[in-house]
Amino acid sequence: MPNTLAFSFYSNEFDDFITADLPAKWEICSNCEGEGKHSQHLGAITESERADWSDEELSSYFAGHYNITCECCKGSGKVLVLDLDALDADERKDVQDQLKENEDYARAREAEIRMGY
Repeated sequence: MPNTLAFSFYSNEFDDFITADLPAKWEICSNCEGEGKHSQHLGAITESERADWSDEELSSYFAGHYNITCECCKGSGKVLVLDLDALDADERKDVQDQLKENEDYARAREAEIRMGY
């Protein structure tokens, strides 16, 4: 059975929003780079902060003991993404338009949150 993702988008053909199971493919998770875990929750560690850590803490850090399971791939190291190449031209354009609209909305929402809204 081929991989699919349910995706809602505006269809020019039907002049309405529809939800369809679209073709999908597996890709390496960009959040954890395929490792399934990361230590991003710690943020950047400065040299002065490192100087405050004991040898044991540094050793644990570099051994991955502070890593957490990646939220994006749930530890698998891969994520299912839309396979735009498998869509016909009209459907691909509709989906790409919706993806851009989703990105624009997310950026606007992030800006609102930074401003306290």
